[in-house]
Amino acid sequence: MHEFLLIYRTRLRMIGNTIARLGVLQTVSFIFVIVCFFSGSFYVLFRIFSYLAAVEVIGRSLIDRTLEMAFFVFFIMLLFSNIITSFSTFFNNQELESISPNSSKTRFTPHGQPWFSPCPWSARTVSS
Repeated sequence: MHEFLLIYRTRLRMIGNTIARLGVLQTVSFIFVIVCFFSGSFYVLFRIFSYLAAVEVIGRSLIDRTLEMAFFVFFIMLLFSNIITSFSTFFNNQELESISPNSSKTRFTPHGQPWFSPCPWSARTVSS
């Protein structure tokens, strides 16, 4: 628990130092934008859910279904984001040449056409 508090206090100091480094106008405008965003989001969601709660028979289930779909969409976005990040990390890795002799880098001819090896099993490379 002591380590957590130490890390938490350090993070708060970092945030405080960042805010102190900014000008007063930047800090006030940043806080204003954040407050406007959260209050606007609260107002819109409050209006939507209060309307759905007023629907007698299926209002509660509509609210539940809306929240379920929102969390599902956020989960799918997170999943695809991680997949894209892992692919880009893998294919930009410097050790990829040692894993596969035919690297993932596409080689092009001077005319802009992709260069392909005459036989797919050859490990011939083209000098860049």
